[in-house]
Amino acid sequence: MKNLDQLSWKNAIARSAAPKAIALAVMATIATGAIARSAALEAIAQLPSTAQSSTQTSSTTPTASNSKKDFEQIYDLSGHKYDVTFLTFNQNSQILVSHSAGTAIKLWNLKTGKLLRTLNEKVYAAGVVAVTPDAQTLVTVDQKAQANNKTIKVWNLKTNKLLRTLNGHSQPVNHLEISADGQTLVSASNDKKVLVWNLKTGKRLQTINPQSTPILAIALSPNGQLLATGGGESVDQNTSKDTSIKLWDSKTGKLLGTLEGHTSPISSIAIAPDGQTLVSVADSIKIWNLRTKQLLHTLPGVSGSIAISPDGQKLVTAAWDHSVKLWNLRTGTLLKTLFEPSINDQHVGRIYTTSIAFSPDGKTIAIGSGGVLSTLGISVLRGSF
Repeated sequence: MKNLDQLSWKNAIARSAAPKAIALAVMATIATGAIARSAALEAIAQLPSTAQSSTQTSSTTPTASNSKKDFEQIYDLSGHKYDVTFLTFNQNSQILVSHSAGTAIKLWNLKTGKLLRTLNEKVYAAGVVAVTPDAQTLVTVDQKAQANNKTIKVWNLKTNKLLRTLNGHSQPVNHLEISADGQTLVSASNDKKVLVWNLKTGKRLQTINPQSTPILAIALSPNGQLLATGGGESVDQNTSKDTSIKLWDSKTGKLLGTLEGHTSPISSIAIAPDGQTLVSVADSIKIWNLRTKQLLHTLPGVSGSIAISPDGQKLVTAAWDHSVKLWNLRTGTLLKTLFEPSINDQHVGRIYTTSIAFSPDGKTIAIGSGGVLSTLGISVLRGSF
């Protein structure tokens, strides 16, 4: 996914009818990994509301597969103005937070399907977001003006006040990741740098130059020690450069290894809860063993968004054709199709899936939509996955 100005790729997709171009453009949109931690959502829910809720069924909502249907779509949440680019749940799986680049951060009550809060859009004009596990701090990439999209802002969620501004990137920031202990922030940018920050003081701890192309995706291991980075740059329709995934010690900045195999820019990276498995998305979906640095499986097709189940056993993927599939992460085999493809000649490039999240209890999946024909809704599935 990416020049990761998450609005520009949307326009590019809408102008194209070629499936390959659509797939690459959609891939350029997804942030990777669950950024906001569950406890933070209750804190955000205390902030003032600025929008009304909407729950409805839409013709552009994907159709659930009838095969092995042991789940149901319980809500189609509507209200975002642009593509839903970020989703995550709170700890008890009852609150969902969603984000639409440059505009709204919304909280939803999954007991009722109603909107709880919309954070003030004028204050939190964010292109990328992250929340600390202790629910005290919100981190955003400023999008009030195009020139600001390299500026990182740190907010106190209780007081709604700006704590500090982090300047260090010279081009747009594509991804933010916060360590599980809430002490460290990692930012990745088009300027080909990954910066590691002390989130409490704002001090820059490391500057890593992973590759000679924009950094489009990053992921931290659960213990925060391992940092995975990926990016790349398309030279022409068939050629890309620097599409490796690099593994780093986040504390020292030391290179630990390289994963080679993709031939187009890396759009998303996720690390399983056990810290032993990495999933990457580019021209294909690849599953790697982080201990041996060996490729385990290559899944067919491409994906706009991925999420790993809390038990580390399953992977859910969304393709450019709006299909959503569930895979066995260990064997690489397809378990079930949650949504069948919904693209036809009228819909090509105009409806697609932009974000996915697993709930902490593993019983709910949220799927965000985008595209010029989409209602920009969020499909919420509940059942056995």
